[in-house]
Formats: sequence, structure tokens, C-alpha cells
Amino acid sequence: MYIFKNETSREVPVSLPDNLQYYMLINFNYDNQTSVTIESGTKTVYAYYLSEGGIKGDLWLFNLAPANNPQWNAPDGLPFMNKGEYINQKLHDEVTANFDINNFIVNWEKQPDLIAPAALIYYNTILIGKIGEGDKPGYSTLVVKDGPLAKCYFPSIA
Repeated sequence: MYIFKNETSREVPVSLPDNLQYYMLINFNYDNQTSVTIESGTKTVYAYYLSEGGIKGDLWLFNLAPANNPQWNAPDGLPFMNKGEYINQKLHDEVTANFDINNFIVNWEKQPDLIAPAALIYYNTILIGKIGEGDKPGYSTLVVKDGPLAKCYFPSIA
């Protein structure tokens, strides 16, 4: 079962490191306790599954800048970019060609054995990820192998 919820987008004025020039958030609410926030800087785009006031899941969605051997353990590398060896480059390039944070859509999917729904994340009409409570990391159609920022997601077509 899918439930579509409208989103709210806002620019967030925050103090940013020199390597970030802007910061955007877009929120998709399921109810008053559960939501997905998509966060964009100049390097990457991430999704966070929020429930009961905390981050319960996270997912790298895509890089916005070339990833020249990013380091996943260096604090100054936050937010971490994904490495090329993990990325489905053709699909990644298609999705990021004309990036606009307002092109995201989230559909909510009730999980048969779970109370909390999962969020299916689309960019335009392309399904790019799935994230739910406890998914750290979540699942991406833009990766070719599991890694610390995203796991492979190959949804079945019904």
C-alpha cells in the first residue's frame, strides 16, 4: 500500500564549512512522528529517515561533484561522497544531469511485518532508493555493490 504525502521545502540558514556553498532540505512527512528529510549540499545528496525525534535510517542518494578518491573516515570529508567503484555511473549521470531538489517524490510503503512504513524515494520518475527504520545504510538503485553509504536495491517489477 502506498500513501503519498506532500512535501515542504525550505532553505536552512546554517553556519557551513568552507567546502559547502549552500544547503537545502526537503521534508516528506508520513505522520507527525515519521518523515524523510532529503539533504543537499554542493558535494552530495542524502536521505534521513526520522522517527520519534531521531535519525533511524540514512542513505547516500548521489554525488553532486566528482569524487576524487573520497575518504570515508576523515571528519573533514563529511558528508561522505560515494566512490566510483560503487556507483552505477550511467544511471547516476542520468539522475544528476539537471539536479533540482524539488524533483524528489516519496511514496510510503507499509511493511507487512513492521509498524513503521518504508519510504520509496524517486527522482523525477526514477526510483533511486528505499529507506526505513533501522536502515543504516538504506538501499539504492544507483549502486552496483553494497558499501558503507548504500546497499544495492533491485526492486522486483510486479
